[in-house]
Parts: sequence; C-alpha cells; structure tokens
Amino acid sequence: MNTLLRNFLLILLILILSKATISQHLSWRNFSTEQGLPGNEVYNVIQDRQGLLWFSTNQGICHFNGYEFIRPVDTSVQRGSEAFLMIEDPMGRIWFARPDASVWRIENDTIRAWKFNNLIASYREKFNQLEKLSITMDDIVWLGLAGFGLLFINEDGSHRLINSTSDFIFAEVNNQLIYTTAVNSAGIVGVPWMKVLKWQNDSLISINNLPRMPLLNEQERGIWKLRNGDLIFNYKGTFYYIRDNHELWKLATGILTYKVYETPAGEILISSHKGEKSGLWYFASLDQFRLNNGKNLLPGQFVTNVLSDREGGWWVTTLNAGIFYCNNPKLDIFDITSGLPSNDILRLANDGKETVFAGLRPAEIGVINRLNGRSKRLPIPKLPIGKFDIWTVFYDTVHRKLWISNPLLYFNKNKWETTFL
Repeated sequence: MNTLLRNFLLILLILILSKATISQHLSWRNFSTEQGLPGNEVYNVIQDRQGLLWFSTNQGICHFNGYEFIRPVDTSVQRGSEAFLMIEDPMGRIWFARPDASVWRIENDTIRAWKFNNLIASYREKFNQLEKLSITMDDIVWLGLAGFGLLFINEDGSHRLINSTSDFIFAEVNNQLIYTTAVNSAGIVGVPWMKVLKWQNDSLISINNLPRMPLLNEQERGIWKLRNGDLIFNYKGTFYYIRDNHELWKLATGILTYKVYETPAGEILISSHKGEKSGLWYFASLDQFRLNNGKNLLPGQFVTNVLSDREGGWWVTTLNAGIFYCNNPKLDIFDITSGLPSNDILRLANDGKETVFAGLRPAEIGVINRLNGRSKRLPIPKLPIGKFDIWTVFYDTVHRKLWISNPLLYFNKNKWETTFL
C-alpha cells in the first residue's frame, strides 16, 4: 500500500475521531535550546497585541516569530540572566523582572532598566523576592514583594505600601490579580497564620468563610480571576471558589498549582510545577472542575504556564523541558503509543455511533471508542498462508456485524467466523 493512501487514511481517522471537546491524545511539539530557545527552564509565555509570543527563561527573554526565537538587544551587565514576571502593559511594552528584584522593559527592541529600580532597592532587605508585577493604564507599577506587601509606584516616583500583620493580600490591576504575602513578625510566636484579604476601595477586605491557614511560601498558594469575575484561590493543593468576597465551595485535589488559566472556550487548565501531580491538568468546564473530573495532559512535566494563542493552539512552559506546543487540541491522533497494534492503517469502518474499526498491517483489527479514547484489538483472524493484509473492513449497521476480507469473515461472539456465499 503506498504512503499517500496510508497518510490519507490516517488523516481520515483523525477527522472521524475529532470532537468538540479536548482530544484524548494530543500531538505535542517540543521546543528547547536545540531549536534556539535561550534556556530549557521557562517561566512564562504571553502573546502581545501584534501576535508575537514572548517567553521568559533562565537565560533571558525572547520572542517567537513562528520560525525562530529572537532575543531583544541587551547591553546590560545582566545580559542572559533569568527573566520572569513577564507582562505586556496597556501601551504594548513588554516588562519583566530579574533575580536582583530589578524591573526592565523592552523599548524599540532593546532592553532598558526601569527608572525607579533604586526605589525597589531601598526596600530590598525587607522582602524575599518580587512575586508579581503589573502596570496600569496611567503607568502605575504594582509590585508584589514577597513577605512584605504590595507596593505601587506612580509615574512621578511617589509610592505606597499595602501590608498587614501576617496575611495573603491581593488587588485587581488591569483585570488581572496581583498578590503576595505580607508578614510583620513583631509579636508573632510560632508559625504565623494568614487571612486572605482583598485591596478594594482603598482598604483591605477579608474574604468570608475562608479558614485561617498557616503561612506558606510563594510557590504553594495563589489566586486567579475567571472570565465570569469569580476567583479561584489555591492553598497547598486545595481550591477555594470565591464570589463577591465569599467562598462558595472548595475542592481538595493535591495539585500544587503555579497558574489557573481559563481558555476562551471555558476550559480550565492548571499548571503544576512540583509534586506527585505535576503536569498540565485539563478540565472541560468549570462544572467538571468542581467535580474534579479532569486529566493530566503532561504528567511528569514541571509546568509553569499555559496560553491559548489566537489560533487556538496551546503553548505550555516547563521548568525541565522547554516549551510544548499543541497546534489543535480538538483533534485526536491515535497510533501505537495510544494502544493501536500498528501505525500502518489500511482500511477504516464506523459503526455509526461511537466505535471506529481500523484494518491494520499485519492482519489485525484495532477498535477505538471515540468518546473515551480507549483502544483495543480484536482477536487476530486466521488468514490463508501468505495473506498479511486486511483489504476490506465493513460494518453492517442493520445487522450490527463487522465484516473483513480477504477471505470473507465476520465477527461474532468474540471470534471470527467464515461465511459461504
């Protein structure tokens, strides 16, 4: 059988199995330093208003133009150092931070130091690291200073610090949440406990119904906003669903979460960068998330971030393996890695419902349930000596029988039977 026909049948199989929900077997393309990525430890991905994809790595920042990774000009002494907390401001400029808690932005394809880095440095001994970064329409820079509080700096250099005794505090900036933990150890004995507080109308408001929790480090808690305006707070693998400053429900999953992302289609993607459940977790909807009905699409990978681009493709960043890209998460691809006996597909048939039958070389029949993605093989038919191919596969939807040839056989009660015409 020629290669062109085999490829056609493979494409046909993919189309038959495609559905409106996520595919059971995603096809991933991996980008690493071998393809020009600055480093394989990747923290973030964003798509700017021009459609360029930007990545921050342990070896600096770059953008991908669809063909290659390109670094902006950097003449600073920190050239090639870690870049994280990457964002695009309302003016379309790309900002990011570096390990010394300095803030930088890209202007005319050149990396420039922010003019108020000295102000951040004046607080340096009071916080652990920069945890969050955001910019408003009027050029106010918001910073999450881990262990100290939220700091916002106006365009003229005037600034204000928002903190409390020992609490997780967050604010909404440009429809995104910026957060950190504020700790004032004076008078605290033993392990500090925290409340979850929202900065709103120039004051801190407590989220009702949430229990007080032991203070955790920066990598074991976070909060994210959904498209409907509700919030999801994660604390050490337990998710709390918040609406109008009240907790509505919680879900214990054990997924240590780096980011919660809602796709334009309403799917929930959770990136997990550590622990036994590290990977990219997929939930078909918010309702399925509440039921904890999801699956890990990249088990064993230390996933930091995920983005659905304008064409619907998924970009996933990891701490251990660079970037994973899935061009179309809605298509299923089945091969030997998903349980089929062979990749050499000769014929296809469909029962008109959820089952697809694939005639394979050498003479075997693979069965795929297109609803749950499970595949199996039927008993191997006994063919005449010298016959290695199944040239015809047909499903009789009236009598509910599967037929193959040559010779002509039909499947009945878990075995192949011969018919004489």
